[in-house]
Amino acid sequence: MHMNPCLMVDAYKLGHYFMQPPGVTFVWDGWTARSNRHMPDCPETVNFGYQFTIKRYFVDFFNRWFFGEDINALEADFIKKVNNGFNPRYSDFARFRELYDLGYLPICIMGLPEGMTVPVRVPLYVIYNTDERFSWLPQYLEDLWSCHNWHPSTSATVAYDRRKILQHYVNLTCDDTTITKNLAGDFSFRGLTGVETAYISTCGHLLSFAKTATFDCYGLLQEFYSATDEDLSGIGTPSLEHSVVCQGIAYYLNILKSNGEYKGITLDKFSEWDEKLVAEMCYLKWLITELQPDGALSYVSDTFDFWGVCTKVLPELREDILAREGVLLIRPDSGDPIKICCGDAGAQTWHERQGAIRVIEHYFGSTLNSKGFKVISPKIRVIYGDAIDRQRNVAIPQGLYELKYSVENIVFGIGSLSYQWVTRDNRGYALKVTDCIMDGVEIPLYKSPKTDDGTKASQRGCFAVHYDEDGRITYTDGLTFKEAIGFKGNLMREVFRDGVMKNLEDFATIRNRLWGGEF
Repeated sequence: MHMNPCLMVDAYKLGHYFMQPPGVTFVWDGWTARSNRHMPDCPETVNFGYQFTIKRYFVDFFNRWFFGEDINALEADFIKKVNNGFNPRYSDFARFRELYDLGYLPICIMGLPEGMTVPVRVPLYVIYNTDERFSWLPQYLEDLWSCHNWHPSTSATVAYDRRKILQHYVNLTCDDTTITKNLAGDFSFRGLTGVETAYISTCGHLLSFAKTATFDCYGLLQEFYSATDEDLSGIGTPSLEHSVVCQGIAYYLNILKSNGEYKGITLDKFSEWDEKLVAEMCYLKWLITELQPDGALSYVSDTFDFWGVCTKVLPELREDILAREGVLLIRPDSGDPIKICCGDAGAQTWHERQGAIRVIEHYFGSTLNSKGFKVISPKIRVIYGDAIDRQRNVAIPQGLYELKYSVENIVFGIGSLSYQWVTRDNRGYALKVTDCIMDGVEIPLYKSPKTDDGTKASQRGCFAVHYDEDGRITYTDGLTFKEAIGFKGNLMREVFRDGVMKNLEDFATIRNRLWGGEF
């Protein structure tokens, strides 16, 4: 799809150049996560994803699709679309020709280091023009900036919050308190709004965890964050889904119904079982003894009868499972996750009252760790990834804690419910003009609606972000441009100026910043 960079804006911005007062030569825009109203348990935002956006769009995209294009073709396209779809009085293309002749984006972007956790209402980035002729440009780029930047930080913040939740229960119930990064994988790819969105969102997940099914985020991290093979080793786990299991069951059912057998398994031998369950046992036995007799393998177990798998198939395959050099992960994918994992005291059957963890422990045994919590055989675990929201990510470990089971007995999946069911408003992101120079006079600007609760109020004038006397991140506004740039202890640094990126960092550095080197 051919995209005209001059039109990558909300339509109303097409008129702002003409509406801007004459004599404005400088504009300072601040990007801030203004609120955690929709994420009240996350008072801090994880700063992430901007290096990707800047290189992908402000460098590569503009160099290819604007500065590398035929300017006459861009102009013809712009005028036609503005005349037909907006208003002809705003179709003057002269400012874009001037920008094209300059050959680069005359802006400076300053921001906080990625991987830093930042309190709500503290600015994360600032954009300002470096050439007096282009004071219209910072706000013209707002939509492109906002469109690509709110989601990566929001995903990184969600993952950071989930890891802190799990770390709490790891500290309470596990001997090895370093395992937390392996307790939650990302399964959001198919639920997100595009490949690029999914990849950068997953990278936010990988700031806090080591596992994802969004596999070629590898490529994005290598290209934009200089990730090494060591950074990305072992991020995926071989896993089954229903489409494959259904075929496997059908295959073995056909063999069994033709008076066949698989390694001694026949329908007659298990005549009291549902025949599909017998076929499923054949298929699982083949998986763990022939296809993958070692390593981690995740098996979705509710295609027909989850509790049948747990109480019939797994006990029959117990010796095969214990003989493997690896762990078999049993994955429920339907029902109430809390009840499935921890049990339902009001249920009629034994297995439903016990829940998956205790049922599996019944057949495979457990040991007691030094903290007094049960740890099931390391050859088998439960993985639950269906609709695990924050509340369930707390309730299930809490339920296991109350039952005296270690949280290491289960692995969680974080999917699109968590990484896609969010908006820009989850963190209240906005890019707002707070300073300008007009007719040679610097004027601090601000927004403070009387009808608002304070969430939409902006900074005033230029600002600097710094540590306060207690070591907390805060900001000082009401500054002039020179005061902000020269502010002692300012944590903001240039990351882009006049078409060139600066202060690039690799993924390991960013992740270590978030976790203090203890990822």
